[in-house]
Amino acid sequence: MDREKLRKRLMETFLGELEDRLQSMSRELLALEQKGSTASERARLIPSLLRHAHSLKGAARAVDTRLIEEACHRFEEILGTAQKEPEQLNADVFQLLFGTIDGLEEAKGRLRGDQGLEGGLLEGISLEMEMYIEHMLPGARKADSKPSEEPPAPTPSDDAVVLPMVM
Repeated sequence: MDREKLRKRLMETFLGELEDRLQSMSRELLALEQKGSTASERARLIPSLLRHAHSLKGAARAVDTRLIEEACHRFEEILGTAQKEPEQLNADVFQLLFGTIDGLEEAKGRLRGDQGLEGGLLEGISLEMEMYIEHMLPGARKADSKPSEEPPAPTPSDDAVVLPMVM
């Protein structure tokens, strides 16, 4: 199988998973908004939503859809904080999370049509989530961290021995 066929097959598998998980996430987020005031409902729904977002984040990475990966990462950050601090679950947060699901839904359609994700709804929602995390959840992560960045390359210490390359 050539690379292009493999890429298309992987993308179709991803889009199917995206569709299934978005349906579940939408249903569970709605239930959380309606019934999430009890600790038992939060304990059931938030971990499930986190698993869906985490799985989509990994699948998005596999098909190189960075914007979807980042949006899922931010969705996880916001919900992870709400899991520890239930008072964070307010109307603004629900609007942001539902907006993310809408953005992911639109991104799915754009990918099915072989369109890019630039300029779409998800790009704007992802930026809103980033701003929310930075300003409203300052303890959620270090200010300089970004999802799935490569660690910096190691630099030799002052006492390291550097050997010349022999050809």
